[in-house]
Amino acid sequence: MSRMIEPDPYPSSRLRAPTIRSRMMLQIASHLVGLPEWAEKQVMVELREQGAEEFRYRLLGGDSPKSIVDVASGRIDVALINPAAAARAGLRRAGLAAGSLASIATIPSYDQLGLAVSSTFGISRIEDLPTARPRLRLTLRAQRDHAVQDFIVDALGAVGVGLADLIDWGGTVSYDPGLPHLPERAALIERGEVDAVFDEGVYNWGELAMSKGMRFLEFGDETLARLEAQGYKRGWLTPERFPSLTGTIATLDFSGFMIYTRPGAPDQLVEGICRALVAEHEHIAWQGGDSLPLELMAADRLDAPLAVPLHPAAQRFWKSRGIGD
Repeated sequence: MSRMIEPDPYPSSRLRAPTIRSRMMLQIASHLVGLPEWAEKQVMVELREQGAEEFRYRLLGGDSPKSIVDVASGRIDVALINPAAAARAGLRRAGLAAGSLASIATIPSYDQLGLAVSSTFGISRIEDLPTARPRLRLTLRAQRDHAVQDFIVDALGAVGVGLADLIDWGGTVSYDPGLPHLPERAALIERGEVDAVFDEGVYNWGELAMSKGMRFLEFGDETLARLEAQGYKRGWLTPERFPSLTGTIATLDFSGFMIYTRPGAPDQLVEGICRALVAEHEHIAWQGGDSLPLELMAADRLDAPLAVPLHPAAQRFWKSRGIGD
């Protein structure tokens, strides 16, 4: 029997087993979430030392404001939230102190909340709702834990209206899958089966809604002041971005994918996240391209707000690279 030929020895600089195993699972997850037919696209990553009994760090790839309490308490170490302003508003909702969270960076994403209502109702401001009491057939996002649901509830609440009132006035409220430009909800708009659309991502569906006779409700200064006191930020729909508009519409801002943690998170972890963003930025796509725009991500920009102060380790890191203040 001939002797088997052994492979050459592996190089001394080879990757070690824990790294290989972890990277393999991360790459598998990365591939799966990129498949159009793969529904489960949010991820939790847990990290621990080889042989340790407990995981030390937990990184969440979702964007729901439900994670705010978990991050503030340390049950999750790093998470994302969209929009950035949902962090401040979420702290208020949870009864947590304003200083309970710290930012690491914000990926730019310029967006606004849009409350579109058929012009047949003759209303143009959110403040008109309580007196007009329109019988709206309203479509909302099916995902109940999305930040946009809190934005809508609080925006209506700022003028003394609740979703239950819309039903009491003879209207309907349906929770439909996807954004309004995607097939199911777009078909409702196209067929005239709804006459009100409340959602974010307006750049996707604003022109469609207006082409079907809807107008966006404007927020008055007093209403915006009340909402700003609750942690929200004002935004604008402009004719430059929406040619069908005849003037600028004041609304709520829905910008930024903010990466955040708690103020007491270890410097080692926060700096590690920052270093990873720098090292991998050419391989991480965002809405504006295939490579993260690091120079924009810690500067508290209109499209990339830092809704809570930077973690001290993040501030030092970005400052050392000439990014931010």
